[in-house]
Amino acid sequence: MMASLAVLGPIYSVVYTEVGIHPDGVLARGTAPDPDIPKDVAGAKWYEIPGIWWNTVERFILDDDRKTDDTWM
Repeated sequence: MMASLAVLGPIYSVVYTEVGIHPDGVLARGTAPDPDIPKDVAGAKWYEIPGIWWNTVERFILDDDRKTDDTWM
């Protein structure tokens, strides 16, 4: 679980950040709606992007911690 988060988390956060910044772009048309996609960041300036990306990473980490349910093991 943690290995997949370490590998896929940064990739998903980059894609989601791109979708949030360019909601009419190619990636946005092929991405399913998700609450982790940043809202109200369309057209962000270049210096705002690292903060948007980091907030997205934090959302992934927090959501992953909340969704972990080991009762099935």
